[in-house]
Amino acid sequence: ARLAALADYTELGSGFRVAMRDLELRGAGNLLGDEQSGHVAAIGFELYCDLLAEAVADLQGVAPEAMAAGPRIDVALDAYVPAEYVGLEAIKMDVHRRIALATELDQLRDLELELADRFGPVPEPVANLIGMQELRLVAAPLGTIAIQVRKDGVQIRGARVTLDEVRALREQFPDLKAGIAKDDVGLPPQESSTLLERARTLADAMIGLRSEGSVGA
Repeated sequence: ARLAALADYTELGSGFRVAMRDLELRGAGNLLGDEQSGHVAAIGFELYCDLLAEAVADLQGVAPEAMAAGPRIDVALDAYVPAEYVGLEAIKMDVHRRIALATELDQLRDLELELADRFGPVPEPVANLIGMQELRLVAAPLGTIAIQVRKDGVQIRGARVTLDEVRALREQFPDLKAGIAKDDVGLPPQESSTLLERARTLADAMIGLRSEGSVGA
């Protein structure tokens, strides 16, 4: 993002504007420490990007695209861009931005290939970060749900699954766990796949059942 700011402000006397852009992104910081306190630190980068996009659209007089309610991903995994992998803060921020704003799986795959080409094999925390956004995109047709990923397995809550859907899912996943109210389903860990892959596979199966219309929704 700061690289983009440098590209935007190239005319003579733009130094102050670049500094203000950096201040907006990172904050003034702690005078006696390295803690940052800008908008990004205060509200989170994804929400910051959303609010910024809405503000730009408003200034341009363009109606922002309606933001559909999507799944909430709660992952107890390391998901970040390590400093030892990408050293420059501006590039790290840009990677986070591109992941958060990706709307197609191909965008994420292209980014992963680009990172591997520029910085070497993608470490697990970065793969998890990309996997979270992939899961969010794949599970979007399920609407407003909560997906939890823990060491003891994955769980999808609030999907309003029916008894028929639970029976059909158990044919695909014999180890399926379903809540008493049948409003949440989950899977235990599996050695052959990561937890994020398990969550994505389960979400895919639920979407497939509902798109076929073969079971009650």
